[in-house]
Amino acid sequence: MEDLFVPDDRRRITLAEARAILFEADAKRLARLTPESREESLRSIEKEWDEFRLQIQPGDEIWEYLSPPAKWKVLMGWHGIELVRSGETMANILIRMN
Repeated sequence: MEDLFVPDDRRRITLAEARAILFEADAKRLARLTPESREESLRSIEKEWDEFRLQIQPGDEIWEYLSPPAKWKVLMGWHGIELVRSGETMANILIRMN
């Protein structure tokens, strides 16, 4: 998978941290939904997470990326997680952008 952008701030994270980041990022939005819509959204997030997780192989790394505040102010902010294998992005979940 070709990188579409270069993140400004990255940190290596564990699989458990990646899952927590993904599900906590949507917690406020999900809380405002009806129970039916919330369940549908959670199924979608779970599906995306499972597709990401099932690609992981021994030696792979998981990274979180987050644009600095200045980028968010000019509508160029990114936040997500990526699966990196031998320095190459294999999978990506974009959590937030503006």
